Amino acid sequence: MRKSRLYLSLSIMSMIAAVVLGVAQGACGRGLGAVCGERSFQRNSVYAAFEARDFASMSRHAEALIADGDALNGHRLQAYALRGQGRLDEAIVAYHESMLRESGREVPAPVLVDAYVGLADCFNRMGLKDRARDWIDRAQQDATDQLKQRCDDGAHYQLACVLSVRSGIETGETSEILRAFAIKHLQLAIEAGFDSWEHMLADLDLDPLRSEARFQALFPH
Repeated sequence: MRKSRLYLSLSIMSMIAAVVLGVAQGACGRGLGAVCGERSFQRNSVYAAFEARDFASMSRHAEALIADGDALNGHRLQAYALRGQGRLDEAIVAYHESMLRESGREVPAPVLVDAYVGLADCFNRMGLKDRARDWIDRAQQDATDQLKQRCDDGAHYQLACVLSVRSGIETGETSEILRAFAIKHLQLAIEAGFDSWEHMLADLDLDPLRSEARFQALFPH
């Protein structure tokens, strides 16, 4: 089974993971094996905590990554963990930190979309619907643009997450339509090769779909 977007790159896409892996291998080749080993341990640990929805443990491992100099991954994981714990004000700060460029590098578009989605969910849970819609509008536009550029499982999955969170912001028939489209894009992601079932079971972004029989039917039985 291929690992999910969170594990593969800790930024959603396998192509980004390849860049991260290349940097890590270069560092290990320069005699920094202990650093690489510690970061690998923390990433494995944070993913295990993610699958268990153990957000307190996830937060601790994210803090360790930040302390170890891996702010690129640490802040976005910390934001997600804080959101999972309901520490919404802190999560908002962490999501903004995750969008900052590091050493002149541009933040990859999928990472920005994840941050926009997280911010939208936080503001929605705080009852600030207008601010939630502002962020989810940005997320949906960027996720749609990504899908036009590369029609792969990661792009479909991320758009499904956007639509799912948006369905939690809206109500009535609009919410129902959004949930249906979210499930459609999950199905398209699966048809394109996505098979990280544990990730789908744990993902906060998909919580609005949990009670849907169509969502439950996506999993192998």
